[in-house]
Amino acid sequence: MRRVVLKKGPSGLGFNIVGGEEDEGIFVSFILPGGPADVSGDLHKGDQLLSVSAVEHLFHNFITYR
Repeated sequence: MRRVVLKKGPSGLGFNIVGGEEDEGIFVSFILPGGPADVSGDLHKGDQLLSVSAVEHLFHNFITYR
């Protein structure tokens, strides 16, 4: 597990998710090239989001599992 902190940009956080229905996990399905998730290099397609918290809608903390 690792902690990923992303600052929201003009295009959002720069990634899409799938899942979350019927006890399935939530996974990163797409990373927007040049977006905050891509630039950080810490979040990858296929990562599972285990926890999400927001601070003043500007920063998001993610606990992920790959």
